[in-house]
Amino acid sequence: MTLATALVLAPGTAAAAPIVISQTQVLVAQGQDMTFVFNGLPATDGQGGTIEISTGGGAVPGLDLSGAFPLEDENFEVSFDGGSQGFFSCGGPSNNGSTPIPGATDNSGNFNDCVFSLPFALGGAALQALLADGSLSVGVLFGDDVSTFGHNDEVNVTLRYNSAQAPEPATLALLGIGLVGGAARRRFFAHR
Repeated sequence: MTLATALVLAPGTAAAAPIVISQTQVLVAQGQDMTFVFNGLPATDGQGGTIEISTGGGAVPGLDLSGAFPLEDENFEVSFDGGSQGFFSCGGPSNNGSTPIPGATDNSGNFNDCVFSLPFALGGAALQALLADGSLSVGVLFGDDVSTFGHNDEVNVTLRYNSAQAPEPATLALLGIGLVGGAARRRFFAHR
């Protein structure tokens, strides 16, 4: 009976464990490319997750990403494990048809300080494929005309998902009941 009680009381980790990992890099050179590498990642629970790219920190938060000037390369490409997720800018399509970032704001009036949060929702199968080897590489590849203006602007990448679930408490409880029932049945037939 002690074994069964231990099994019923043990499931403190039965729910999926939320994984939230962030990395920050500083933009210090015009047209700088950044790679954010996440290693040692546990398997997902199969429900998907998000990868969010955002600005923050620095002397003046935000990036030079207007995209409004057709001859300028003020945009960035996002890649997951080398696969392109598209090109993005703050105020317009830039010279390569980049997508304006929804909800982006401009602190300077000319898109030199674009503040944004750009989430990518990943379905269960897509996230499982990306994390199959326990690692994930997120590229933020800036166009040649993206400048820091000496502000040391920060770029943040945050990965959010639930890790694989442990057995549910109900499953463990049923297992415990089965062990208790089996032990009682053996005692009953042993005393006959």
